[in-house]
Amino acid sequence: MKIRNTLTALALACACFTVPAAAESEMLQANVPFAFVVGTKKLPAGEYTFRLSDSGQTVFVVGSAQSSMVRALPSAAATDSSEGLVFKRQNGNEYLVRVQVSGMESRAIPMQPLL
Repeated sequence: MKIRNTLTALALACACFTVPAAAESEMLQANVPFAFVVGTKKLPAGEYTFRLSDSGQTVFVVGSAQSSMVRALPSAAATDSSEGLVFKRQNGNEYLVRVQVSGMESRAIPMQPLL
């Protein structure tokens, strides 16, 4: 019985250490040197963390001054080991249109008019 309890506790401890490691792999940190639009919100230049939800359907953009979240769609870009951000310039604004986190499917962000 003691061995079973010890093994259960060990398994739970391993699971606790595995979850944060997986969560860290679903994020990207970047210094964006220009103001940009995410969804309908314009964010200032600065350091940001881009995190995908567990389902990959939402991108959370967290900065020291402002944050935003937006719905994301599977992108036609292939999944690979690279990571990065893709911006598209339109009407004088830089729109975040794709997020690629290492080892995950690329996520597209639909461009929307600013509110």
